[in-house]
Amino acid sequence: MINRQLTAEERAPIHYAFSPLGRLPTELLQNIFLYVTEPSTLLLVCKYWQRVAETHSPLWETVMFDPAKQTAWTAASLLRQLESGRSRPIKVDIAGWPRQVGHEALLKVVNHCLTNLQHTQQLSINLDIEGSTVAFKEVVRVQDAPALGDFRLKCKDPGVNPTSLELPLLKETKSLRHVEIWRVPLSKSPVSLVNLHSLALHRLPCINSTELKGLTKGNPGLKSFSVVYPTSGWPWDIIELPVLERLTLAMSSDDFPLIIRIFKAPKLQHLYLAAPFNRLSAQYILETFPLANLRTLHLTSPNQPLFAKTVLHQVIEKCTSLTNLTLCDQSCDPQPIITCLRDILSLSPDGSPKLPHLFTLGLPSWVTNPALLLAFGEILKLKTWGSIVLYGEGLGKLELRDLKWRYRRLPPTLWKAYPPEMQPL
Repeated sequence: MINRQLTAEERAPIHYAFSPLGRLPTELLQNIFLYVTEPSTLLLVCKYWQRVAETHSPLWETVMFDPAKQTAWTAASLLRQLESGRSRPIKVDIAGWPRQVGHEALLKVVNHCLTNLQHTQQLSINLDIEGSTVAFKEVVRVQDAPALGDFRLKCKDPGVNPTSLELPLLKETKSLRHVEIWRVPLSKSPVSLVNLHSLALHRLPCINSTELKGLTKGNPGLKSFSVVYPTSGWPWDIIELPVLERLTLAMSSDDFPLIIRIFKAPKLQHLYLAAPFNRLSAQYILETFPLANLRTLHLTSPNQPLFAKTVLHQVIEKCTSLTNLTLCDQSCDPQPIITCLRDILSLSPDGSPKLPHLFTLGLPSWVTNPALLLAFGEILKLKTWGSIVLYGEGLGKLELRDLKWRYRRLPPTLWKAYPPEMQPL
């Protein structure tokens, strides 16, 4: 036998077999793999990792494509990921489009994402990059997506004009249940808006009576409906939503009180309203919605104090089954909100609490301002809270750390960015 020194390639499997990584249990290795941003690279390490990665479905559930961050090499990696997950349900998130025509590798990924949707369950497309609507029209060659259940088409940038879209995309899809559309006219929707369970319309150029009637007639099982800041137009006919459970309305129009009255939703449980409230709108809320059934109530006034010349506290008192309450405005004056909370959390004449099930409270982040901490402490004493949610800009980690230091018995407190319906125009 001839003795010789092993090469690096020959020593690698031996070193790995005796290394801590080579002895990790499969379950622990799978949990570690979930933090890898490019799962396809795991297939190149060794046969053991390849076997573990290929059999772990969550690794291949989401395919994220962002041309601003990816190169030709990462595009090839994404193609391998798509190929590895071709037989599994996946979620595809296309965050933009190549800015240069020469990015053939990136366009190839987009084309692959949009022409191989047999197993895609969720598809999210962003049209904000200039020229993306043209690129989208050129690469789409989709016939059907039989497994697609969630579709999101976003065009948040007002500088991009989506009205010229002519997209023959997914019109024959029968499994679609959740749709979210930003700034794209309903007439230009690339999906059939029928048999949906959830529909969200953000900042549409216009809404007319015919379109809304068609939506409600074609979606008798609609359980969640959101209309966030339409640019113009609104129908005045009654809209029947017999099984609706969640309604979101965000309006900047002075016609908001009249718009409230057109909704008939007897099974409503979660209500999100963002508008310039007045006494008339509060009165119509009392008359229109089944407040005793509500479990969630979000009231937001982006442009003025929430309780300025309104009777919204009467609305809140009627929500006797309420578990989640959010009150937010931009006034930076805590006194009206504190006064309202003190009133609605006081005892009834018979000694029972007015809102016995209230568990979660949402507030604007400015209540944690050092000058307002006394007011925030007063809110905490009004009730034993399950959790507090603070809405604001940024992560708020320093503010949360300061609060936990000041209040040793602070309930679980979360910091969240303002969602679209709570943001001012």
